[in-house]
Amino acid sequence: MTERAERLRREVWRWLRLAREDLAAAMHLADAAHLPYRVACLLAQQAAEKAIKAVLVAEDIDPPKRRPGSSAAIRMSRQRGRRSIDPWF
Repeated sequence: MTERAERLRREVWRWLRLAREDLAAAMHLADAAHLPYRVACLLAQQAAEKAIKAVLVAEDIDPPKRRPGSSAAIRMSRQRGRRSIDPWF
């Protein structure tokens, strides 16, 4: 395995670990009767975004650094010979 492939593999697993942690926290908060569900939903959304980032990194696509203002279509573009995401489509 090349050094780059190993680095990408580690980054994918890091995003997946963070996604699992957020999902576990969301599930825990969803069971807490004294907290509003929106708190658990926020963490569940964060878990989903981190899982998506793991997929993008696995495909060697640069994930967006910032969240777009809306969830409109994401345009794929070429940047310096590497695939990337333009979140401001």
